[in-house]
Amino acid sequence: MTSKEYLKKGNFKNTIKTGRISVTPVWFDSMGAKSMCTYIETPEIKIIIDPGYAIMQHSYPLEEEEKLDFLSAAEKRVKEYTKKADIVIITHFHYDHHKRPAEFPESYIDKITYIKNPNEWINYSQWKRVRTLYQDLMAVFDNVFKIDEFTKDPEEKNYQDPYNKLSLAQKKDFGDYASRRAELLKVWRANMFNSVEAWMKEKWLTELKVARTSINFIRKGVIKFGKTSISFPGTLFHGIEYAKTGWVEPVVVKRDDKIVLFSSDIMGPNIEDYAQWIIKGNPNVIILDGPSTYLLGYMFNQINLDRCIENASKIVRETDFDIMIYDHHLLRERKFREHMGNFYDTVLETGKAVITAAEWFDLPPLVDLI
Repeated sequence: MTSKEYLKKGNFKNTIKTGRISVTPVWFDSMGAKSMCTYIETPEIKIIIDPGYAIMQHSYPLEEEEKLDFLSAAEKRVKEYTKKADIVIITHFHYDHHKRPAEFPESYIDKITYIKNPNEWINYSQWKRVRTLYQDLMAVFDNVFKIDEFTKDPEEKNYQDPYNKLSLAQKKDFGDYASRRAELLKVWRANMFNSVEAWMKEKWLTELKVARTSINFIRKGVIKFGKTSISFPGTLFHGIEYAKTGWVEPVVVKRDDKIVLFSSDIMGPNIEDYAQWIIKGNPNVIILDGPSTYLLGYMFNQINLDRCIENASKIVRETDFDIMIYDHHLLRERKFREHMGNFYDTVLETGKAVITAAEWFDLPPLVDLI
């Protein structure tokens, strides 16, 4: 199957509307390439969140040539919407969430860009990627500047253990797994503080402003554009506690009394406190990433999948959303509904509008067809 054959039946004029906010799920994994790119428009501002795209993994049931075809379709659509945007937000530095300026300069040049802080709460692979991003920008600016002009010595800080803030996760009864979990948390915590030491050993990047191009670091707080506000609630784990994949920055857009929440990669959510944060915010539109069921038994265990099912079900039951786009990692394999069975039972029981991005455009998820 080609992307053209698949996409031709889609209703891509469909836009999620809540009050004066319009939301377009530009490209998600349910459509055949990895992405969580979301476009949000209000009367004051046009925002693109995570304008990235990546090819599906080896296990995805398509031939390599077909995967490349869907990747090309994702690239075209992400670039189309990014060109419209005033504000670019990059929640972390995985390539399904951002692209290098060498590949996609339009996502940075003449844009106001907010990126996850490149100096802290970051794993080493993403640390290197964001420095490559800056090197690319130097080339885009014809090497008039050198990256050294945008570095500084590390800041002296007393970093606290973020797990201490996860009161619900700490109280959860893990039964027979509790002792093993405690051992793992101890190791993972040590690894995290090894990362903290690493942040202190190299130069930090600084924010950048060249003509109409600006790179700003995401900080916890609110940015206002007239009646529209963009909130950054704070850095979260990319999955389970102390996840090797690092940290992410969720995004909340509000206008008047309407709220759109973009989770970034909290993978489920895996952590109980993150589910409660979503419930407390009671957004009208939720863009939420599901767990990596395609890695079940390899890098993801049943205990943490059960947490995801319980947490996502709680959000469905206790939040008054109009629509939830539940997609991303979850749509990378055929048995996602079977693996998340109790969650989809909850969706059916409540009658809530929980769908994939493909289904929003009147398309079946690609994995249902191949």
